[in-house]
Amino acid sequence: MAYEIELHYGFERSHDTYETYHAFEATDIEEEADDAAIEAKLADLLDCSPDDEDCKSMRITLPERTVERIRAEGYAAGRVGILAQMIEGPWNNDACKGYAIMAMERAGLDPEMIRKVSSAMTDCFDGRGGRPVLRERSGSMNDETTRIAERYGITEKCASLERDLLSIDGVTSVEFDLNGFLDDIHQVIVLVGYDFHIVTRKLRLAVDVVNTAYLHGLEESGDRIEDYGEHLYLVFNCGQSWSEIFRPVSKSEEGV
Repeated sequence: MAYEIELHYGFERSHDTYETYHAFEATDIEEEADDAAIEAKLADLLDCSPDDEDCKSMRITLPERTVERIRAEGYAAGRVGILAQMIEGPWNNDACKGYAIMAMERAGLDPEMIRKVSSAMTDCFDGRGGRPVLRERSGSMNDETTRIAERYGITEKCASLERDLLSIDGVTSVEFDLNGFLDDIHQVIVLVGYDFHIVTRKLRLAVDVVNTAYLHGLEESGDRIEDYGEHLYLVFNCGQSWSEIFRPVSKSEEGV
């Protein structure tokens, strides 16, 4: 579907230099534009009066890439509240330490041991638990996932998504689970590994991952995003661009 805007443009011809100067203003095609207000604004940009300028308008189609970026940013913004509640909310550092201390007290650990564990947790949160080891980025589908991707014609889609996910700062690994395809459930499950020495805000990482997936044609599934400590677990539905390339599975392949 093409998206359009109404582009209003004003221009003024200089009586001294005979040059033409332009100014532009965009409006939504579904909103009734106030022509007088737009002419006044364009005139102000041209540093002239509305009587000295010529104003016209035309509809133009937004580039598909621009529409995709707007969709992705809107999608991510809509998920921020949920992501924040899940990642930055009950599982922030202080909350984790609090629950751990409560558990140790109930388990009967002595105060000195509780203090040592609490101190060690703080070191882990602050990245002081030994010299940080920066992991190499890795992303390779296992044999089963590779077979499923090839079977349904989505190998290139997965490879492209994997490459862009690995380019996100702090991401160390990417794994896919495509087993749902075998049951006609067209969902891509992504396990994104991250280096906690680099990723200080998991909410930002989650938004970047979701943005990237959306730009690759995946859509929200409604499943909760889960944080496994050094991995994020995300479930996406396949969008139209994935569905269009699904390769029909022959009868001989159904038992594979």
